[in-house]
This record gives sequence, structure tokens and C-alpha cells, in this order.
Amino acid sequence: MICLLAGCASTAIPSEIEERTLRVQSAGEEERLLRTGRIHDEPSLDEYLAGLTTGLMAAEDATPIRVTVFRDAAPNAFALPNGRLFIHTGLLARLDNEAQLAAILARETVHLTRQHALRAGRDAPETTPPPASTLLLAQGLPLTYTAAVTGYGRDLEREADAEGLARMVRAGYDPREAPRAFERLRQESGPPTRLEGFYLGNRARLDERIAGTREWLRARSPDASFEALTKGNEDYALRTRLALRENAALEIRAGRFGLGRSQLDRALALTPGDPVAHLYYGDLHRLEAQRARRPEDRPPLVQQAREAYERAIALDPAFPDPLRQLGYLYYQTQDNARAREAFERYLALRPDAPDARRVKEYLIELER
Repeated sequence: MICLLAGCASTAIPSEIEERTLRVQSAGEEERLLRTGRIHDEPSLDEYLAGLTTGLMAAEDATPIRVTVFRDAAPNAFALPNGRLFIHTGLLARLDNEAQLAAILARETVHLTRQHALRAGRDAPETTPPPASTLLLAQGLPLTYTAAVTGYGRDLEREADAEGLARMVRAGYDPREAPRAFERLRQESGPPTRLEGFYLGNRARLDERIAGTREWLRARSPDASFEALTKGNEDYALRTRLALRENAALEIRAGRFGLGRSQLDRALALTPGDPVAHLYYGDLHRLEAQRARRPEDRPPLVQQAREAYERAIALDPAFPDPLRQLGYLYYQTQDNARAREAFERYLALRPDAPDARRVKEYLIELER
């Protein structure tokens, strides 16, 4: 049985049998993850991220990289030993530039090419067990659990820090963005939540990464030697805009309204005429109104929600979703006539909608 499952910690050179076993197990876990229904389907983004990651690898690295973006608000990225790299929308939404993303992905290429999954067993838990949502991801997925949650132990993680920074420099990225990337993740970690169940959401590990990257920088040439290096493609924000927008929706549904609003603000600044972004603003204000503690706070939030939904409809009259959400808003405020009109317009635009039956049930209730 491979070292990972045996729970040992070894730096011995893995055998061909171990490598073959790991490849088979990786393929099985990859297939299960791809069937979760949580994939952010944007081929152009996958291609961009795969190109960025490949550029961080040495020419002799034979493992081809295949990138999949997960719709998950937890800031994380992890690579399975067969070369499948999963990147969460929550990571893309929190970073400022391409060089910061390169700092994270360079570490994953080190884990992959240095065969850390074979060279190390699981770390003993350093904190309380992750919340149930993270454990569900891990059930029956030991390679995923190690790569995404526990990491490969301090020594190999430090190896990933150091070699990852060297790969950044070789690819032309400013390594000073590495500690800034981990600081950004640390800054936005907020109060303890399920996000801490993942490796890049764990504050203690982020502190280790910040300290390790700063130590590496101090041991190298003065900062001036990095001035010729880049923060990366200036189009980073545009390339990741849709992932940022969709992650904002996840934050809003989870009740993290401040974070969701800041991400929506950034997405809308890039494309002000995006009807989906305005739809999500409507959801933000509608949910804020539902959870408002003071009754006097609700009317202005309801008004903002209505304006956002109406703006989305004006931008794209054929887009049905704002009409459905507007119906929910009017239902919530007991404006039955307008709720009925909004729901009927929604069904007229999308009679075969997956939630058509539910909307029709609302209409029946409104007629009573």
C-alpha cells in the first residue's frame, strides 16, 4: 500500500508499483470530483490557468497539467498526483494579480513534480477536525484530503515554498508578491469558519507561509534585484472576472455580505453593463433585508433590491432570472399583485425552467 495510505513519513524514492498505484487512485478521485456538479465551466479561464501553471514548471517536467476551477468560496488550490489541478473561485477572488496566483500555483507544481504525495504521509492534525462540509469532501478521497486540507508536512511544505519562489523568478514573476498573496488570504480569512478546513484557509499555515517566503526573500539579493520582474498579465482581473462574480454569489448565499459586496463591486467595475452582476446585487440586498435586525432597516434594502433587479431586466429583457427573484422579493413584502406579475413573466420567458413547478406553486398560493 502506498505511503500516503499507510500513514508513514518517508523521503525514500518511490517504486514504480507505488507510482502506478497512485496514478490509478488519482484517476478515481479526479473522476469523482469532476462529477460533483461544482465545476465553474469557463474553458478560456481553464486554458489561461493551465498555461500559467505550465510556465512555472521546468522543461523536463513530464506531467501534463489539466486545470479545473471549482465553484467554492474557500480560498484553495490543490493538485492530484496525476496532474489534475483544482483551483477554487474563492482563491481567484481574493488575489490582486497574476504574480500572487503564480506564487500559489508554483507551490502546487512542486508538490506534483517532487512527488510529495508519495514522499510523505498525512500530518497529524494540528487543530480540531475540519467542519462537516470539508469532511464530506474528504470521505473516500484520501489524496484529495491530504492535498487540499492537511498538506504534506512541514518539511515538504517548506520545500514547496522555497522551490516555488525559485520557479516564480525563473518564470519572470516578482517573488515579493508571494508573501503578499498569503497576507491577502490571511486578511480575508475573517472569523473561524469552514473555510479554515482547507489548507489555504488555515491561519497557522498561512502564517508559516508568510514567514517562510519572507525569510527566503531576506536571504536573497536586495529588493532592487527584483524590480525588473513582473506582477504578471495586466488582464488578470478581466480573465478572472466571471469567477470573481460567481464567487461573490456564493459569499452572498452564505451570508458573508461584506465580502460578497466587495467582490461584486470589483466585478461590476470591470463590466458595468453585466446584468448577472446586477441580479446578484438584488439578491444581496434582498437577503440583507430578510436578516435585518431592525425593522426600519428593511424598506431601504428592499428598495435597493428592487432597483437592482429592474436594472438587470433593463440591461437584458430576455434574461428571466431577475423576474423570478423580483417575484420572490414582492412575495417577501406581501405585494401579491406584483409578485404574480413577475412570476408570470418569468414563466413566459422560460416555461421549461427547472424550478417552473415551484414558481407555479407560488402562483397558486398568490391566487388564494
